[in-house]
Amino acid sequence: MRVLSEALGQPLDFHQVWPERAARRRSYLTADEGLDVPWTHQGLLRLLEGWPHTMLARRAFIALSGAAVTASAWQWMDAPTPTTIARTAAAGGRVSAETLTVIDTIVAAAQQMDDQHGAAGAGFVSDQFSCVSRLLRQASYDTTAGRRLCAALAQLAQTAGFMAYENRQDGAAQRWYLTALHGAHSAGDHVLAASILALMSNQQADIPGQTNQALPTIRCRPEGRHPRTGGRTGPHRRP
Repeated sequence: MRVLSEALGQPLDFHQVWPERAARRRSYLTADEGLDVPWTHQGLLRLLEGWPHTMLARRAFIALSGAAVTASAWQWMDAPTPTTIARTAAAGGRVSAETLTVIDTIVAAAQQMDDQHGAAGAGFVSDQFSCVSRLLRQASYDTTAGRRLCAALAQLAQTAGFMAYENRQDGAAQRWYLTALHGAHSAGDHVLAASILALMSNQQADIPGQTNQALPTIRCRPEGRHPRTGGRTGPHRRP
């Protein structure tokens, strides 16, 4: 600092050279911010482009209530299942059968981590979601592979949503669930979509003053586990 002061020909103090950083303000957004996209595969890709999971660490999400919660359920039921979700990328390679098998293993591991350790594995699940999201946005795949990727994405988002719910981060949980619902829709997996709606309904029933909002989706709730992956579908209550 003395050398700099002599070079400038004027006295300097510590705070002039290294000013204190202004306190960061955490921004607050509604849970569905940026998720109002068409219920198509292109809509899902657009959603993923603007949905880096790292934003959860920088922003707080306000939980939805009332019609804002039930609207997604009605939109999902009314929207036709995408028929073609193949993608040809200029770069990024083609998604192989071996890659899909590894992803299925990771999805199952994430769900087991949730069962055994609760929300402790939230960072791992978010990272895996990001990897699958990158494949959907940047790789090449046919419709069959695309549907499996979308299903894996939805299941990872569903697991991350339940972990956020257990951590009482209701806005973040809703954001994960809404993203999962779009993924399940592109996958054409109605059982998975219904299980996601069941968890959304379960969450609303657990929020004071929101019990009535659970009723429009609760009839969609399948009990037990998703038949292919073992994902959560039944009612749960956080401690």
